[in-house]
Amino acid sequence: MVKVTGSLDAVPVKQGPPRPVAVIQPTAIPQPTAVPQPTAPSLPAYALLPYKQNFRFGPRDDIGDVPLGMPPDNGKSSSVVYEILGATKAELEITAAPGEGIFAPCRAGDLSKVVGLPTSTRISLQLPSGQLPFSIEGGFGYYLFRIYVTKTDGSTAEIPRNVIVSCFKTQ
Repeated sequence: MVKVTGSLDAVPVKQGPPRPVAVIQPTAIPQPTAVPQPTAPSLPAYALLPYKQNFRFGPRDDIGDVPLGMPPDNGKSSSVVYEILGATKAELEITAAPGEGIFAPCRAGDLSKVVGLPTSTRISLQLPSGQLPFSIEGGFGYYLFRIYVTKTDGSTAEIPRNVIVSCFKTQ
């Protein structure tokens, strides 16, 4: 046993080696990543509407003989009139073939008689609507005007319209 007399404050104290101190590195807290938001489509408003179409001839829209209107200047003239909603693309094509069904008496029309619209290729239509004037000058027979549509969802549709010129009058 050790007996100490006097104050212990006078006794020198030797310091031992420093105690290791644990350094705790903070863990990176994962930050929530932003969920990519769908970008707003760069489509015009008419393309985002539900699909709807209207294709007719003006000023008259008879399916019978004279869909080409009243004869100004001894010729027949008309316009392709259309409105197409919910679509990104539309093209018009004009062809001629012998008529079928109720149009069987009609021979194929002469595409060289179609004036104002090209007949050898599809033409792009400006959406959502438009009017394209044309005439068929002495081109008796059966013609098929067809609009090919690409809808906003990527599907396609065809809109056919028959045009007969004097089929049941002169052959």
